Amino acid sequence: TSPVQPPQPIAETALLRPDSQLQREKLFPRPFGKRRCLEAPSARAQPEEKADRIANLDAEDMCAEAVRIHRLFRGVGLNLLDCLVTKPTDFEKHSRQWGTIAENLVEVLHKLRENEVRALIVQRQRQSVSDRKLLLEELRAAIPGVEQRLNEFKATANASQT
Repeated sequence: TSPVQPPQPIAETALLRPDSQLQREKLFPRPFGKRRCLEAPSARAQPEEKADRIANLDAEDMCAEAVRIHRLFRGVGLNLLDCLVTKPTDFEKHSRQWGTIAENLVEVLHKLRENEVRALIVQRQRQSVSDRKLLLEELRAAIPGVEQRLNEFKATANASQT
């Protein structure tokens, strides 16, 4: 009889080994199916106007729009599953609808992400301005003391020269 092999420790699994040949992109998919990029949102190509666009990308409340599209996505997904059970011949029609809604959901999520990036940039800039104002106040408060030390230094320098 062969001895029972103990389970491998986690560090020795193929995924975590430094010499692993597994493609990490397949194991860890990116959010929304797109690669993350460091480009500014305006530098990225804008999507062309589509006739099958359901999402309103100019909506004032994008969160409500995302919830609306997500509900449509769930509903069409349930219709697709129902179609597979009751009438499989309509699969292509329901599958196309599901794909269209999925594309719209991705566009809404990207728009939300762009809005979040803009908000974070504004927040950081505001913090930077407030930090600089605080530094400016501290420097203004320190000016009289620096001037006094400068005058004392000049006086000692003049006294040592004479």
